[in-house]
Amino acid sequence: GRVAGVSGRLLTSKIEAEMYGPAFRGDPGRDGQREAWAQRWAQADRPALSKTMLGIVLRPDVRDELGDIRAPTLIIAGAADTSLPPRFSREMHSLIAGSQLVELPGIGHSSPIEDPDGVTRALLEFLATHPGPPAQVPGAPRPGYP
Repeated sequence: GRVAGVSGRLLTSKIEAEMYGPAFRGDPGRDGQREAWAQRWAQADRPALSKTMLGIVLRPDVRDELGDIRAPTLIIAGAADTSLPPRFSREMHSLIAGSQLVELPGIGHSSPIEDPDGVTRALLEFLATHPGPPAQVPGAPRPGYP
């Protein structure tokens, strides 16, 4: 498929520029991963993809609600993210009391693809310092939890 006269390769290069940091885009050792994702995008249901993108563009601004979050919160950001620049993640971090921000150097918008080890490390460190409530018998009331 084509999108209004745009070649698949051009479209893919535009998507890659938004989704990946320069290090990942330029790494010949990651060609296979980029190609696999390019094939996924090429096979995507175009109307559903358009609807998703429109939803992202039109979603309401919820920054004024972030201060209501009381749960432990981890924000992982790619320092080279052009799609959602790190300043937005820093702002979220400043608005969520007690949140933790991890910026992955050189990483773009697709941090789990570009740096799975960095994302896993951030998650494991966060979870180690924020154990959940103790396990309960299903259906039993949980003190402090509605």
